[in-house]
Amino acid sequence: MLVPSRTYKMRVPGENEQTAYFTIVGDDTPVAFFVNSKSMDNFQWITALMTAYSRQLSNGVPVVEIIDDMKNTFDPKGKYIIPDGSGREANSIVHHLGLILETHMDDLKNRKLLLEFHEEGMSKGLNHLDSTTYAEEKLKNIRKSKDE
Repeated sequence: MLVPSRTYKMRVPGENEQTAYFTIVGDDTPVAFFVNSKSMDNFQWITALMTAYSRQLSNGVPVVEIIDDMKNTFDPKGKYIIPDGSGREANSIVHHLGLILETHMDDLKNRKLLLEFHEEGMSKGLNHLDSTTYAEEKLKNIRKSKDE
């Protein structure tokens, strides 16, 4: 059985800038995490941590708790600016992974809402294109109300 997954490329700046790939396995809810990198500096602890987080998921720990745990992890060497042009900072590699996971979950939620709003538009008699516009406008209004 194939389980859907999504892999994110992340760059970690430093003396030896590293590229790593963070894979989130699962459809609506993650069931496992993997990190792959050519750099072997952090391989042992990252593999152990991803295994522990994956085990937590299988034991029913909510993804939000894992995200909070990741985002509350600090590197004693200090934080860095994520080199993706966003200007966001990460307190550690694990914090960076938590930000990626949080964005992944937000994107999933937004896709579900878009589909729900699209179906709502279709049930109101709108054609496919108008229903898509209707869904995008509703999602935009939700985001706007959250920002206020």
